[in-house]
Amino acid sequence: MSKSILLNRVLKIGSWSLLAIVSLIILALGIALSSIGTQWAINYVNDGDFGVAVDYESGSFYSELNLNQVRINQPGLDVEVSDLSLDIGLSCLFAGEVCINQVRLNRVTVELGDMPAQEESASPTEKNYLHYRC
Repeated sequence: MSKSILLNRVLKIGSWSLLAIVSLIILALGIALSSIGTQWAINYVNDGDFGVAVDYESGSFYSELNLNQVRINQPGLDVEVSDLSLDIGLSCLFAGEVCINQVRLNRVTVELGDMPAQEESASPTEKNYLHYRC
């Protein structure tokens, strides 16, 4: 094979590979921002051990997201939010910011309980000091 045919083939494979990667990224973002992707994300949060339970109603992260209820149960803190509606501005993501255009809530309940005991910090006499010699 001559060098020009080999170079032509490498450029063709490289351009098709780049096009495939860009297409997969666009497809992944499209699915993530759709209502199906939003439901997948909410199911992941509900199935995980995060102490958060979300009841999905409609919408997506790309458009107005409506949630029936959000419950957060952490040690010493219980939060329940009913009828939550979020309108998130995704144009801010390109600037590295998060913009929330609108938030609507029907009811918020926060219960503070006893915080779990924390370990005692080391006393000043137990600290290790570094000694430097000049």
